[in-house]
Amino acid sequence: MASILAEGYNGTFFDFYSRKLCLGAWTSLFMQSPYGEVPTGGRSAQHIWNEAAAAVTYEIYASQYAALGKKQEAGAFKRAAHLALRSIGRWIREDGSGFIVKNRFPIEVMHGYESYSAQSQYNLLACWLMCVAYLYADNSIKESPSPSDIGGYVLVMKDVFHKVFANSGGNYVEYELSGDPRYNATGLIRIHLKNSNPQLGPSDGIPHKWDNKKKQDLGGELYAVGPEWHDAAGGVYRLAEYTNILFPDTSYFSAYKGSKLPEIDVRNVRQSVDGVAFEVVYTGRFDGVTQISQRVYIDHTGITVRDILKGNVKKVRACYPMLIDDGMEETKIDFQDGKVILQSRDGQICFQAISPPNATIQRKRKRIPYRNGYADIAYFESDKNVIQYKITTEF
Repeated sequence: MASILAEGYNGTFFDFYSRKLCLGAWTSLFMQSPYGEVPTGGRSAQHIWNEAAAAVTYEIYASQYAALGKKQEAGAFKRAAHLALRSIGRWIREDGSGFIVKNRFPIEVMHGYESYSAQSQYNLLACWLMCVAYLYADNSIKESPSPSDIGGYVLVMKDVFHKVFANSGGNYVEYELSGDPRYNATGLIRIHLKNSNPQLGPSDGIPHKWDNKKKQDLGGELYAVGPEWHDAAGGVYRLAEYTNILFPDTSYFSAYKGSKLPEIDVRNVRQSVDGVAFEVVYTGRFDGVTQISQRVYIDHTGITVRDILKGNVKKVRACYPMLIDDGMEETKIDFQDGKVILQSRDGQICFQAISPPNATIQRKRKRIPYRNGYADIAYFESDKNVIQYKITTEF
């Protein structure tokens, strides 16, 4: 649609579409990861053509703002286009084609693919979109910082998109308020820290296995960065499992069994150049817990999370999905006192326990498939209803 307008459409609905598309383009700048990736979530997430499509939009608006003499705005869109294209560059195979999904498994394995994904058409789609971006590009436009470079914001999109995006100085998170179990868990599903490997973040949560051809939920385990609690009877529950609760569809899985839908509130939003913060609060009937709170604080050192549960629980765990195999390389994993350090390709990241003090990080020794490869779960425990931890590249 942006291309149609750029090519001269001036019909009855020009003003409507022009205004809406411009707002959408600006909003997407605040959703973009500092590594140039579009948000994860839903069908076709983590496919490289997403970034190619974003580059088209950004080149169109860069050129339009340049034509208006608005150099700063044009430069921000130009920077976003270059970030999107640079992201695709991370996924080039030896033969020059792309890994169509952001992992490095052999083509025939089709790891992380949708039923309609294929190496042929999704390489062609990405290449075509990059050609379109090239046709709209004005290389006389100089880059300016993009929102994903600078941060200092919390973008709450509760309605329809059920997401929160936050960024401080290039450290970035994506929070899924109500996951679709076919594609996403509920909770903190993406962390991208500067000077790291974005896929280590983690870059996505772990959803259920879903047969798209038969439209069947094949079960599995749902994980995001966040709390797991155990009750006295031996039951184990995770925030990640309470999917499909904002706009419920009874044909999809949710661990939530309350007769009344839970309340989801995003509060205590703080935005400054030094750091940003927000708190997500779930209030309802969560298997012995009546309220779950995740407080997220982001600054130049990384992401600090504090999980608070109200209810009768025996112990709480903080779970952290670790990428252990991207299809070509296994992650180097180093457990130290109160932390675990992951290293893969061009980056490192650390999951560190803060409270309770002297906590021991352990792993569940699982091998769970998801878009980016296989994951295991790092965790530590508390006998209190409060647990705090940090994800950082500074250790």
